[in-house]
Amino acid sequence: MTPWYSMAVAVAIVLALGAALAWLLARRTAAMPHSEERYASALQASNDGIWEWNPATDEIFMSERARQLWAVPDNVVVRTRAELKRLSGFHPDDLARRE
Repeated sequence: MTPWYSMAVAVAIVLALGAALAWLLARRTAAMPHSEERYASALQASNDGIWEWNPATDEIFMSERARQLWAVPDNVVVRTRAELKRLSGFHPDDLARRE
């Protein structure tokens, strides 16, 4: 077997593997919006206050119900946990007990 033939076979294998990986990633990416839609529907249907905090970046996500429970005003955007703490973020009933 000549070195050129061996190199051509190796390149063909790498290209085939790359094409297979691209196909798998495309399928997975295409399925993501459906998964996100199902998650959003479940979140909206529940009455739970759900929030997620990324400690590395201090970013926070809050569901609409969580915003209500933490008494975050509608016109206020909360992007970080520090902002939430600065707002006090207490449910109105808890604020009455605190005063």
